Amino acid sequence: MSVARHGRTELIHRLIRMKRLISYTLLLFLITSCAGSPNQHLVSEFEDRTFQSSISLVMIELEPLFDRFPDHSFGAFRPEERDHVEGRLDQILSETTTATIRGFDLDLDQEKVPFERRELEVRNGPFNMILPEEGTLLGSQNRGSRFVIILDQYRFEPYEQIIRGDSYAGHEGEVQHRMRFETKYAIWDNQNGEAIAWGTIDTNHLHLSTNRPLMYDNLLLQAMRKIIEVSPFPEREGPQL
Repeated sequence: MSVARHGRTELIHRLIRMKRLISYTLLLFLITSCAGSPNQHLVSEFEDRTFQSSISLVMIELEPLFDRFPDHSFGAFRPEERDHVEGRLDQILSETTTATIRGFDLDLDQEKVPFERRELEVRNGPFNMILPEEGTLLGSQNRGSRFVIILDQYRFEPYEQIIRGDSYAGHEGEVQHRMRFETKYAIWDNQNGEAIAWGTIDTNHLHLSTNRPLMYDNLLLQAMRKIIEVSPFPEREGPQL
């Protein structure tokens, strides 16, 4: 009897340990799932709020700001890339949110904006970008947007990826040519004069040498969707890429 009782007791202890392990694993999964991207952050005051407000776009530019920030790593586009971004990004952003998109504030004189270089925290670690000083109203007279999406250290970069072949058939890996878009960003709230969200974005797509506009569109659409997903702006439903 004592042996049987000991066996039942040991079985009960095992079940209890398994139950605790399952509960801990489930809790960890829920915490991780709700935490969002480790490369993006939305301040807690805006997590449960939705704004249909207007949004403008601003790219931090090297030419007007280099003398003030000579050690900063500025973004750079080739002429073709810049033309595409400036001509298409506002429309692409409007495909991701029902908020009002007012496009690039090309009349903004960045030399006159009180910018500073700031360190921003995300779960994957801090990064630096150029932002207005706290309390700044960012925008020209032609743009009266409540919010401004600021892009910094942006670039398109081609790269190669090895696609593994069938080793049993003696096939070597295939080299796939791809394009990457990366940028740092912040969402600036003109009403409160501070950033309410920020992060780093990295998207990629098959390199389409015969249809580069489609490739750029896909890269930018992925990026804008990631920004809107961690923002107070309502998402617009659309086809999955």
